[in-house]
Amino acid sequence: MKPNSVSDIYTDYLLDPVVSTFSERNSNSTNKFRNTGTQLSYKHNFPKNGQEFTADVTYNLGKNDNTNVITTNYYTLPGNVFSNSYLQRQDGSGTNKNLIIQSDYVNPISEKVKIEMGVRAAIGKITASTISITTIILPVNIFSTPFNQTAITVKIMCTPRYNIYQSIKKFRLSVRSARRKLQL
Repeated sequence: MKPNSVSDIYTDYLLDPVVSTFSERNSNSTNKFRNTGTQLSYKHNFPKNGQEFTADVTYNLGKNDNTNVITTNYYTLPGNVFSNSYLQRQDGSGTNKNLIIQSDYVNPISEKVKIEMGVRAAIGKITASTISITTIILPVNIFSTPFNQTAITVKIMCTPRYNIYQSIKKFRLSVRSARRKLQL
């Protein structure tokens, strides 16, 4: 994905009469990914040809931070009459840690037979969080001045899995509350 992009979107709604709209979407993203790792290896060769013991430890640590700001302006056609705007900001971050410990042993018994044994442990931890804020700007005349605009802001915070349902529920309640206040 490009860090900055502009999209022009034309939509026709098949109503009677047909309603045409135009929207301009501007997206500005910043993404940072950092990963560091280290590996420690050990190998012991026994006096017997082919007999060996190996051990490896690998550790990786990763971090990420992401921000995406999307502005979508909606216009009614013809005439490009402003309808409303959606301002969205999405912030995400996360970490991952991985530790792998591995050991192998090889002992040839004869030319055709050998004993091979190994042990491997992989331990990992991943964290992630996302915050999404949406502001809807409507050209609503609440204060009897035709140039006033009203903004509704909805904030959704998502942490892994289990809070997503609660966030959607809160979003629905916020939208209902905003509709009542604006009498929509």
